[in-house]
Amino acid sequence: MEHCYQEGERLYKVTLGVLGLQRALQISGPLLRGTWAAIRGWRSLQPVKSRVPMSKYVLEGLLVVLTARGLREVGRVRERFLAAMLASWICFEALLRPGEADNLLVGDVCLPDPGLPSDEAVGLVLSIRTPKTRRVWRNQCVIVKNPALILWLVWWMEGKPKKEKLFRVARRDWAKLFATGLELLHVHDLEYTLGSLRGGGATHLFRVTENLALLQFAGRWARQETVKSYLQEGLALQVACSASAVGREKLSEAHSGWRLLSSPPPLSRKALLVRRDV
Repeated sequence: MEHCYQEGERLYKVTLGVLGLQRALQISGPLLRGTWAAIRGWRSLQPVKSRVPMSKYVLEGLLVVLTARGLREVGRVRERFLAAMLASWICFEALLRPGEADNLLVGDVCLPDPGLPSDEAVGLVLSIRTPKTRRVWRNQCVIVKNPALILWLVWWMEGKPKKEKLFRVARRDWAKLFATGLELLHVHDLEYTLGSLRGGGATHLFRVTENLALLQFAGRWARQETVKSYLQEGLALQVACSASAVGREKLSEAHSGWRLLSSPPPLSRKALLVRRDV
């Protein structure tokens, strides 16, 4: 461990190496107690870098450019762009971790019952399988109340089998398409990642409600201290305002088309994916 640390090796590579040796030689964890203690010590020396939360203004611009870019394509490529758009949107609105959105199946989505009275209609419900905080809440559900997002998800799910992935885009490809959208907006230098969506959604929800307990429940955090680390409102605004002049112009231009996403396309999903003249 000392040699690797002094030589500037990557911690994650060293960790994978130890795991590989442990598995290949069938060594139990307690026998490497000192090795894992050294790895934990090394990790504690790493500089802490917070995820930059994305503001709702930037999110809406990103969703617009991903949709517009996708409609320029056809078939599977178009589907991947639209899947990346919806996955990003649902992460922000439902405070989902990227892995949770990536694992969603069509059957995990419970659509609102149109027959219920308005005071009983809670919205669209997502069932989260294998959540990170399953020791606290084994069965976790998330409610989506954004009307536009609900309409898009209803449109997106039409004709899909329940066991199919809700978003048929690999997480690595999703991250690449996410980065492509940021480049189109000229805000790729602001260090946004997929993790910025959950943090941005949490910051936005707290700004609207100013209710820490509600935010903790909505984000399914086990500890209130963890929630507070997400409330980086000042950082979110600072980063959004630090975009270049070209970035601010592109964001304003993209945001002017946000109203077009208030409802999905008139064509069905299947028809849209094969049509070229959109």
